[in-house]
Formats: sequence, C-alpha cells, structure tokens
Amino acid sequence: MSADALAHGATEVGRIVRRKEDGRLVTGHGRYVSDIELPRMRQVAFLRSPYGHAKIRAIDASAALGMSGVHAVFTGDMPEFRSTRLIAQSALPTYVETAQPVLAWEKARFAGEAVAAVVADDRYLAEDALERIEVTYEELPATVRTAEVPTVPVHDEAPDNVLLHRTFTAGDVDLAFAHAAVVVERDLTTNRHAGNPMECRAGVALWDAHDDKLTLWSGTQIPHLVRNMLAELFGLAEGNVRVIAPDVGGGFGTKAVLYPEDVALCLMARDMRGYPVKWVEDRAEHLQAAAHARDHRYRMKAGFDSDGTLLALDAEVFCNIGAYSVYPWTAGIEPLMAGGLLSGPYRLDNYRCTVQGVASNTAYAGPYRGVARPGTVFAMETMLNAAAAELGVSDLEIRRKNLVRPDDIPYRMPSRLVDDSGWYGECLENCVAAIDYDAFLFEKKRRAAASENPIGIGFACYNELTGLGRAAAAGPRMPFRTGHDACTVRVEPDGSVTVLSGVTAQGQGLETTIAQVVADAVGVEYDAVNVRIGDTNESLWGFGAFSSRQAVI
Repeated sequence: MSADALAHGATEVGRIVRRKEDGRLVTGHGRYVSDIELPRMRQVAFLRSPYGHAKIRAIDASAALGMSGVHAVFTGDMPEFRSTRLIAQSALPTYVETAQPVLAWEKARFAGEAVAAVVADDRYLAEDALERIEVTYEELPATVRTAEVPTVPVHDEAPDNVLLHRTFTAGDVDLAFAHAAVVVERDLTTNRHAGNPMECRAGVALWDAHDDKLTLWSGTQIPHLVRNMLAELFGLAEGNVRVIAPDVGGGFGTKAVLYPEDVALCLMARDMRGYPVKWVEDRAEHLQAAAHARDHRYRMKAGFDSDGTLLALDAEVFCNIGAYSVYPWTAGIEPLMAGGLLSGPYRLDNYRCTVQGVASNTAYAGPYRGVARPGTVFAMETMLNAAAAELGVSDLEIRRKNLVRPDDIPYRMPSRLVDDSGWYGECLENCVAAIDYDAFLFEKKRRAAASENPIGIGFACYNELTGLGRAAAAGPRMPFRTGHDACTVRVEPDGSVTVLSGVTAQGQGLETTIAQVVADAVGVEYDAVNVRIGDTNESLWGFGAFSSRQAVI
C-alpha cells in the first residue's frame, strides 16, 4: 500500500484479499445468460447470408412455419423490422451516416449477416427450421479490401466506400523532409483479428405487454448504453427498459456493441406477447458476425536527421471498417485512434496523417483490446528500425534518441493529445539492464562466429490511452462523453454496506475492487461491503466496461 494511502487511513485498497466473485465462479454457481431459464421460454436461431454481397429477391419460410414446434419466422421485410435500424452517429463533418438493418432485407452486405430468424420450442428445432427457409439471392460483386475500387458500393450514401476521413497535421512536414538526411518509406498491413471470449454473445428478451416494459438479459459490457438505445429504438421511456448483465465470460471490447441480433430478440419478444425468447450464439456465428478489428494498411514515410532524430512523419492509414458503422462507436473508432496515436511515445514536431474508414463486404469492425494500438505500434517501430539500419545505428540507440523525456512533460503530441508520463526512457533502460544487453550482444557475436544457432533481439516502445475521461468523445464526436459514472452506497441497519454501482464486470474482479474502495471511503471492513452491479434498474448511470476505465473513473 502506498504511503499516501496509509496517510489517509486506507487499509483495504492495495491489500491482498479473497475476491468476492470467486466463491460462486469457481464452484460453478456463476449465472450467465445461457443459465437463465424462464417459464414458457422459446429459443431463437438466425439464418445467415452465405454471400458477402447480394440482393435478397425473396424469402420463402412456408416450409419452416409448417413444422410442429415452430412458432414464428421473422424476416427483415416485415414492417416492424424495416422500420427499426441502427444508426451510429457522429458530428465529425466528414462522417457519412449509414443505417444497419436488424435483419437484412434489401441486401446482404457480408457473409454471416442475419437475414431471418426462427422462434421454436428448442434450439435444435429452430436450427432444423432454418434449413427449410428458401432465400433467393442475386449475388453482387464484393469488395473485401480497402485498396479495391468498389464495383458496387456497400452503401449508396458512400460511392467510394469511405465513411469517414480526417487529416492530423502539425508543423511543416515538407520542409522537414527537405532537411532530412535519411528518408524511409514502407507499405505495411495488419491482418484482421476477432475477439474470442470464452462466452459467446447471448441474450434473453421478455416483453411485458400489460405495462409496455422490456427486459433484456445480455452478456454486454455496456448495459446502460444498451438500455438507452433500446428505449430510443422502441419509443419507450428509459424506465420501461431494463437491461441486466449477469456474469459475463469475457468481452475484450467485442461485447461493447449493441448488435442487430440484440434488437431482433427484443422485436421478437414483443411479437411473442409474454413468451420470453433466448439466443445463445455458437462459435461459428461469433467468428462470422461479431465485430472484427485491426484490418489496416499503412503507407509510411519518415525523415530522420543524421544523428537519428525523428524529423517528420507522413502517413496514410486505411482502416477496413467492414459492412457497417458499428453502433454506437461509429466507423471512426479505429481510424481516428490510429491517427491520434501513431507517433507513439516519440518526440515529433512535424506530422501529417490522413486516416480513412473504408466500408467493405466483411464483418464490421468494432472495439477490441487496445483499439488501433497494435497496428500503429507495429508501423511506427518498423520505421524506426528501418531508419536505424540506414544510419548504421542500433535499434536501441534510435529509441534512446527519440523517446519523450521527463523534462518534456506535459508533452503535446502532434495529434494534440497530452502525454503526462515521460518515463519511457527509464522503462527502456530497466529492460536493457534486466536482459544484460551487452552480454546478449557478446553472445550473439560469439554464436555467429562459431556458426551456432543464431539469436537476435528487438525493441518496441508504446504508450497507452486509457481510462477515457471527459474529452474522450472529441475524436469520434459521438453524442455522449464517457468520463463519468455513478453509484449508490447504502448503509444497512446491521452496519454492513451495499454498493449499487454502474460499472460492469467481464472477469476483471470489479466487485472486489469496488468493495475495497468503498470500505476505505466509508470506514468499514472489506467483508462488510456487498457489491451489486450490472442491473440498470438497481444502479445509477454507468458507461460500462471498455478502455480499462472503470477503476480509474
């Protein structure tokens, strides 16, 4: 525990304690969405497009509807589905607003997009019924890479498939290049990734027609955001929508999205009139239709002085954002983060970076651990290594030369983000000492001379934007800002404390963290604090779990 914490009487924060979650989780008493069983529950399965791009000419569900135990088949051309669309909003002037259907009905825009849904007595029957649905497609040319010129645009609103672009500038880039001793250029790509939590997406929806209330159990990272979005889509008061996130088996950003399947469940529950509906995604569905990430291309040009000082960086970044602008984070989530963080922890005065979010006939891109950081770090570190090779200096020395120093703090990055750390050099030197760098180099030379198995070493440095505060929405310019949360702390008659918090857990141990913080703030023992989270009817506002924000906020 820090001296500062002790001075303020803290005894629980920083202490090793038995985690509050672990008792139920390790004994099999965790309650996930798949564990929820309600009276008269019916099961849902989705039929998904086999084509990346195709017009939907007709859907014949008569054979499926004739099966015993099948209660309904829903398609996107039904009025209630046609009138309900997800639209991720941004005030960025270059942003092209597009709509995402709950079930595709005019066109399927990626392989795996849901085009119909079956409600049946059990999931096996629902899956069998999917095979009886006949869909007539007219296949269209599919665009799958950012460099391709679209034959048929993904969305009519964006003929060039660019849904967003922005240029970050600082200094005089062209003048700096004119004075550079070395200029290196690279064309780099990062391949598409997909988050794979142990628990796939899942939901249970129940509509109370008498009181016009909707309840959704969801393995979501953002229950309050989901509640507000559903209330808006269904024309309900927020108090008439309850979202419950029980135990969640991992998310990594993949579950920080309101998906069309979530909305479809709620529409189906309303039609079922009191019968709850349940959908638990299988792994194949998850790989096809949950948000992807990190499909980037970088065109990089960097200029250096003869001593290795970084003088200028000029870049074009193309981010494949897939078929839709993800709700609510928009098509800007990856390109804007890439442009804002590309220069990393290095001093740089002259910067020009144009970023584009490009639509394609692939699964849409969304938040996933360290949005854009792996790609930008790979690109920047590659340029430093290339320059070091040109200048005949070591990879270590060129980083020593260019890292932000404590004396530079607060350092305004060329993207105008403010860096308040500055201890990168000390971190680097600690690594150098820990691996005994000189001895490593000696062994490397010895092996080369003796023709033994070669060894090598590489360095990479990065900084992290996390714990997003009030200014966080300035890039995507979404209609909300994420720098606050709220909770209720209630002292019970027996002296114990109940915390109703808006934070949301997906495996981080937040029940434990919150209990420690509250125990110190109120002045009770850790074991006297009970934490309840994840239910929008119980807790005050919380933005949810993303960007390692909850303990910070």
